[in-house]
Amino acid sequence: MDSLKISVHSNKDKLDFVLHFGILSLIELSSRSDISVVEILIMKSIAQIICRLKILYKAIVLDLDDTLWKGILSEDGIEKIIENLRSQDGVPFVSFMRFVKILAEELGIFVAICSRNDPEMVSVALKRLDEDIFPLKNYIDCIIANYNDKSKNLNHIANYLSILPDAMIFVDDNKVIRDEVRKLMPKMFVPEWTTHVELTTELLVGCFFERKNISFDSQNRKKRFHLLKVEREKNAIPTLYVSVSEDTKHEKAYELYAKSNQFNFSQKNRNFDDTAKSICFELFRQNGENLGLCSVLTYTLSERSFIILNWAISCRFFEIGVEEMVLLYIQKLAGLRCVKIDFNYQQNNRVKMLLDRYHNLFVVLDKNVIEVHYTENVLNELAQNTNLKFQTIWKKE
Repeated sequence: MDSLKISVHSNKDKLDFVLHFGILSLIELSSRSDISVVEILIMKSIAQIICRLKILYKAIVLDLDDTLWKGILSEDGIEKIIENLRSQDGVPFVSFMRFVKILAEELGIFVAICSRNDPEMVSVALKRLDEDIFPLKNYIDCIIANYNDKSKNLNHIANYLSILPDAMIFVDDNKVIRDEVRKLMPKMFVPEWTTHVELTTELLVGCFFERKNISFDSQNRKKRFHLLKVEREKNAIPTLYVSVSEDTKHEKAYELYAKSNQFNFSQKNRNFDDTAKSICFELFRQNGENLGLCSVLTYTLSERSFIILNWAISCRFFEIGVEEMVLLYIQKLAGLRCVKIDFNYQQNNRVKMLLDRYHNLFVVLDKNVIEVHYTENVLNELAQNTNLKFQTIWKKE
């Protein structure tokens, strides 16, 4: 058993390898060296334990100069940057970018650029670079280039991606900037590194991007994010269709509650009693394309009360009308019953925004309970602020 070795050489081998084992580390490590099956299984077991306990990192934010290419763009110019990337000196930079590309392709990790540079120079440079020497060319989700403090820019990136700053990893070659970001944003992970080999090894050994499993939903996250971003930027709330289904074993609910840290009302993520019911909301386009699970709700129902034990929304679907759609559905389920929501003020930024937006709807009884008061005016306002429509999902012929 110990003598059996596994090597990964081609891109297809890498894809088959990760789909089989479900661990990102093995793609990169096995592509560099032979690893015994015993060692692979040990790594898998450890990573599976770690990924249940750690922060779910959703983005990697990268500097440009001397991080993704050798040289200073404003001083050396794009021609020198291209020459460096094509030379032997460019090999570690290109290799690291291929590693990040795997993160984006296989796990749906967002890739962002945060650079102290002239924005026009950066734009021209990225257009000039070919994918063979700049593998991330078509994988960058957000670019911020200016001369502001990077901690300020990192907050802007997090807001754009609809994630918390502590769900991002920031990579920069400049130790002074790394120390600045660590001080001002202590929850963000900032690797300490000298070479790209050290950097890649640290990210792999730390299991920062490990997942319990790799799903096509994760892989399509970036595509869906950009489609919805385009629609938001057109100042139009997209018209989408909603399917509602029971989650009898709370499996999907538990999964989203564990991931959601911005819109998670009560932080009660598991172990509901036998009377609790969970329902799931999935979004579909008019052509039947499934955009994925957008929200889950767990509640108990009695003759006089409708108690929401927890309610979460995926960060991919903020500000497109999901909040309003669920609130309208809750009103239909509750009827004339008194509606209350268990609440926890900690780390609920998006929940607080919702409470402020519809202050006539919510009455905060204390830090643990919110009462929902539906009126005709509130219902009309909710309906006006969403284009999401409930529909029984059709079968494709």
